[in-house]
Amino acid sequence: MFKACIIGSSKIVYHHINAIQANNIELYSICSTRKISKNSKNIQKKFNIPKIFDDWKKCIDEVSKEKNVFFLVCPRVNDTFKIVKYIVLKKKIVFCEKPLSLNPKEIKSLFPFMKYVFIGYNRIFYKSIQYLKKLSISDSQISVTCPEQSKKSFLLNSCHILSILIFIFKKLEIKFKFKNKNFIYCVLEDNKKNLISLSINFKTPSTFGITIKNDKKDIKLNPIETMVIYNKITLMKKKNLNFYYQKKQFEIDLSKEKGKPGFFHQYKEFKKTLLKGKVNKNADLKLAFEVMNLGKKIVK
Repeated sequence: MFKACIIGSSKIVYHHINAIQANNIELYSICSTRKISKNSKNIQKKFNIPKIFDDWKKCIDEVSKEKNVFFLVCPRVNDTFKIVKYIVLKKKIVFCEKPLSLNPKEIKSLFPFMKYVFIGYNRIFYKSIQYLKKLSISDSQISVTCPEQSKKSFLLNSCHILSILIFIFKKLEIKFKFKNKNFIYCVLEDNKKNLISLSINFKTPSTFGITIKNDKKDIKLNPIETMVIYNKITLMKKKNLNFYYQKKQFEIDLSKEKGKPGFFHQYKEFKKTLLKGKVNKNADLKLAFEVMNLGKKIVK
């Protein structure tokens, strides 16, 4: 049976552990990047994790000798790259919490170790996003809204939105960009004549959202965890007035999914990585690089 060595002790670790256990993967050890971490001790106690370390290098050195053990790396972003690099030099498989690094060059430097690093962009494993991928969307108008606090928070948080766009539409090119202190607006284009208008609104009380419109469907993901597809307009008359309503074709609501959405399915896919010894191309270092490279171009 496969076993997980966890490096990191933030709240996101709890979601990872739930998905790990739901996929019949054992917990082997935990380590924090901070000495004498109360969080890691609490997690060890709560989930009965056999081993705990207080030095991440010693942890990696010892655990790397074990068979069928992979590393879940989810510390502070400032520490993630150096930890992942240390692990892959030992040729061990890593499940890395996004975004790995805010520096595209650092991500690219790990390309020789492509088969070892799985990037946890959980939203590309949403049932709704997988469905949109299969539609092979073309000649459509897409609108994306990203409420953020700053340019840095866009790179840290909205990277998941960029991962969705790249997963569905592949290579994107910036055709137009305008920015001021309150927002950044840009237009992206893919090779299927899809135009994507992306708005980053700083400190605006709104939610993340994506809409896709073409001559057949109106698709709304707002919030991202709920997708509603409309395919017709219906007319209703009230007091001699005409009211037009969209007719729902179907809906996928991930708020009812057990655990954090996308986590179970990404670990289900990750298990295939462990069996094959090679990472799925949909969640590899190339995706991490493309996401951060595009993100940097948008905010610069």
